Amino acid sequence: MNVLIIGGSRFTGPIVIDQLAEAGHHLTVFNRGNHKIPSAPEVEHITGDRHDEAALESVFETRSFDAIVDTCAHKPEDVESLIQSGCSPDQYVCYSTAGVYSDHSTVPFREADNRGNSPFWGEYGQSKAKLENRLFRAANDDAFPATILRFPYIYGPGNHLYRETSLFDRIKSGQPVPIPADGQTLLQFTFIKDVARAIRTVLQNNASKTSGEVYNVAEPRAYTYTRLVEMVESLIGTDAQTVKFDPPRTATAVFDLIPFGSRHLYMDVSKWMQFADWEFTTLQDGLAETLDWHETTSPEYDDDYAL
Repeated sequence: MNVLIIGGSRFTGPIVIDQLAEAGHHLTVFNRGNHKIPSAPEVEHITGDRHDEAALESVFETRSFDAIVDTCAHKPEDVESLIQSGCSPDQYVCYSTAGVYSDHSTVPFREADNRGNSPFWGEYGQSKAKLENRLFRAANDDAFPATILRFPYIYGPGNHLYRETSLFDRIKSGQPVPIPADGQTLLQFTFIKDVARAIRTVLQNNASKTSGEVYNVAEPRAYTYTRLVEMVESLIGTDAQTVKFDPPRTATAVFDLIPFGSRHLYMDVSKWMQFADWEFTTLQDGLAETLDWHETTSPEYDDDYAL
């Protein structure tokens, strides 16, 4: 299969590229070239901005793609030029987020639940919901073969966000570990390799089965904030010095202080489990692999937490 990957340079991108190349797909990567992609030499790399209509059109003038995997669309205008470009893939797969769901008091979230009005996720959740709405319209009105995958917290080796690894460092160094409220916030995770497996699974199926569909994709189990810290304690072999605090009301303010949110982020993944015949990586196993990576590399992160 001839596959175009938009973005693909950070965190999940390289492993998606590697897994699709391993599956025998011919890959072309289109992005701004801000980050080097450690991928197979047979992967073609085109430098360009997705908002540059001429640049996008030039990609499709001489190439056709069976599938497009979009790793970095965040708002409707990010896909508008693509929809209007005249590209005609059999499949278009787009990342989305559990942050689109509006009501965080009723969990687990289901694909048909209300979206885009979460006071916690604010503009981020609204933008992603509007992106999804644009893709739904394109699927319904223009037969654009969009498939949307909603992920919760993605974690694992190569994460440029200082999230799970910040817990490793705090517990190892004896720094206080902030716990929001009563520690019972429900968190759900998808290991980076399972993100790539999900993309690969969608592409392996007949496009008619997935076009116009949205799937929640995550390890089925949710973990409380307290349980997450306990799991890291067990991996590190050191008790955490925890401190509870009353968290701010918005994601922007919360993520200045702690690596994971203070509102439930827990989805029903039964639709995906009926579609995909494989098991997710457990949080315990994924954290262990991430810890091994963190201890043997010198990663650079985009953020820090200094409560």
